[in-house]
Amino acid sequence: MKKLLLGALAATVHLMLASGAVAASAPKPSTQNRAEIPAQYRWDFSPIYASWDEWEAAMKAIEAKMDAFAARKGTLKNGPAALLGAYLAHDEIGMLEYKVYRYPQLQRDVETRNQEVAGRFQRVGAVFAKFGTATAWFTPELLKIPQATMEQWIRDTPALAPYKFTILDNYRQQQHVLDEQGERLLSYASRLTRHPRPPSRSCPPRISSFPR
Repeated sequence: MKKLLLGALAATVHLMLASGAVAASAPKPSTQNRAEIPAQYRWDFSPIYASWDEWEAAMKAIEAKMDAFAARKGTLKNGPAALLGAYLAHDEIGMLEYKVYRYPQLQRDVETRNQEVAGRFQRVGAVFAKFGTATAWFTPELLKIPQATMEQWIRDTPALAPYKFTILDNYRQQQHVLDEQGERLLSYASRLTRHPRPPSRSCPPRISSFPR
């Protein structure tokens, strides 16, 4: 998991560093039409995805993973293995989110007039918002498990240790957590008020945590 996340971060850093090095040594372009600017002076997005077709495939993959995660509803009470599986699955989604978000976002920043790219970027935001609604059940369901039971699961399952703070923090905030219906209503409201954001903010906030 960590290797996938580091790979996604490295791709973005590589893109920024390579672009900065070229910009520092390149002469000022004689045109503002990006199509006329030589390729060596443009950002290289291929470390993230080689093409839009590859990005489209990743979008299909992440939506399938999101649907599979939503299908875990009602399983958390089955024990620490089920809980761990949910967190690991969410981590996989989060790492893919970073890449599918950055690929159109960076290209939109390069050319804000390109409505095709802007549309793809908005599509990412819509997918993230849909996932937020589909996972509104998670925290209310987790909090139905007694805290003492949860703490015992964590003690007995070393693989849950990286998620200990995130899990137990839900109990600390329990009085501020609505039931599933309330959390779902809040997620619908957020669709109307937010723009696409990086995955770290757009994921369900109480479960968007990578193990360190």
